[in-house]
Amino acid sequence: MESIKLSIIITVFNREKYIANCIESLLKQDLSNYEIIIIDDGSTDNSKDIIENYIRQYGRKIIYKYKENGGISSARNLGLDISNGEFITYVDSDDYISENVYKGVYEFAKNNNADIVIYDVAQVDGLKKVVNEALKGYNQGEISREEYILSMPSPCNKIIKKEVWDKSKLKFPLGICYEDFATMPALGQYADKIYYYKKVIYNYFQSNNSIMRQDVFKNRYYDIFKAVEVLKNNITDQRYFESLECIVCKNLLVEFSLVFYKFDRYRDIDRIVDIIKIDFPNWEKNRYFKRESKKMIFYAKVFYHKRYKVLKMLQKVKNKILNRV
Repeated sequence: MESIKLSIIITVFNREKYIANCIESLLKQDLSNYEIIIIDDGSTDNSKDIIENYIRQYGRKIIYKYKENGGISSARNLGLDISNGEFITYVDSDDYISENVYKGVYEFAKNNNADIVIYDVAQVDGLKKVVNEALKGYNQGEISREEYILSMPSPCNKIIKKEVWDKSKLKFPLGICYEDFATMPALGQYADKIYYYKKVIYNYFQSNNSIMRQDVFKNRYYDIFKAVEVLKNNITDQRYFESLECIVCKNLLVEFSLVFYKFDRYRDIDRIVDIIKIDFPNWEKNRYFKRESKKMIFYAKVFYHKRYKVLKMLQKVKNKILNRV
């Protein structure tokens, strides 16, 4: 009997509006012998009924587990534990996969003896699609562990040998948000060969829940501090310090500083700056960060040196221009 080539793990919590489209996209794959593992994290809507209807049609191809609500990390960890595939990937239940693409990804991995293959994502907002490259400016081919750490920290835009997961002993941390950021970059340390497959495989549904679209501050944003600590504990090999430094600075010093600035949380930005000063005092010399956009570097320096007046001035200028249009 042919072994299972790919385990596709879906985590579901109250996604009755999207789950059918997600499952349909996985059933439209030309890869032979793969399994779809659905972990229902205690849904209270009609998600379970929709899933069970597909099970009646497709039988053993779909493995379904219903569990008490424990958060996305517990659901992802359970899916990994019961998976049987040579490679593992994840799909969020409100997203979908392009038609007939997993065969190409799998064969690319096998032909190159790859332990990890990462690929591009399309951000879908209505009829609009925007491609997010997993590694901006890179061509298709083999990449280093350092470059993998710098790539998009999602479990959904990559297939990873289960052997790598087993070797790493890594799990998604329970009880916090930003579990992807805390876990996925560290997996690169345990892979011998990593490849970039420069094609859009994954389609990400752009909701209104992104942090920069929120008008109300949420305490879960503070989980980024816990996620950074977990990641630092997961990446202890000094060979990868510069990659770690780069991604922490991008996330803390830019992305979350912008969030805290939006809500006038200056003490939280002070906390970020203190972390960077203690753990990454030479970040401005980081060779990877120097490759980032001028905009990224600008924001990092402004927040690090607490030049808030500069941002306020630029915002006033922007508002004046918009008002004239």
